[in-house]
Amino acid sequence: MDERRSEELVADAKNNAEGRFFLVEHGLGFTCSQLVVHGKDGIMLHSPQRHCAQLELRLGREARILGVVDAEIRPITHHQTVRMPHRSAALLKRQHLFAPNVQTSLKDLLRISRLRVGLSFREASGMSRWVASTLSDEHYFAAPSTLSDYETLSVPPRHIQKIITLCVLYCIDFREFCAPPDSR
Repeated sequence: MDERRSEELVADAKNNAEGRFFLVEHGLGFTCSQLVVHGKDGIMLHSPQRHCAQLELRLGREARILGVVDAEIRPITHHQTVRMPHRSAALLKRQHLFAPNVQTSLKDLLRISRLRVGLSFREASGMSRWVASTLSDEHYFAAPSTLSDYETLSVPPRHIQKIITLCVLYCIDFREFCAPPDSR
């Protein structure tokens, strides 16, 4: 991935009509998308192949461009994919979860990360069942009530398998999960 400064990337998106894709972080996670630039700090996520709502965001407040995608990885085997629930542009705009470098507790990190990827406790539990089945280890499974409890308690799970499952499902960097609250 090309990680030039954001100003250069916006200029590249504005001037380059060859259909480049950009990695963008926004309120509910990350997306690879083409961009349409509006003014100095406005962008619109655009995908000509998908007929979904286009989302307008403000750079620095609601989104940040992380880089230009210069390669694509595709699966080489057929496997069952877990479909993420559809999120409308209106819902994404209401979710003000993009806040880089915010001090958070573990329970807040879990809640914000779960909401950012758009999962309910039941959906996340179902995905953890798939992880446990794939790895042939029931310790990776987390019931919906357990996932809910993690967001109300201030202590991490006892088993490393549960921590790995949370990091995978909620797209949390393992080092961030393990970091003390004052360094998050």
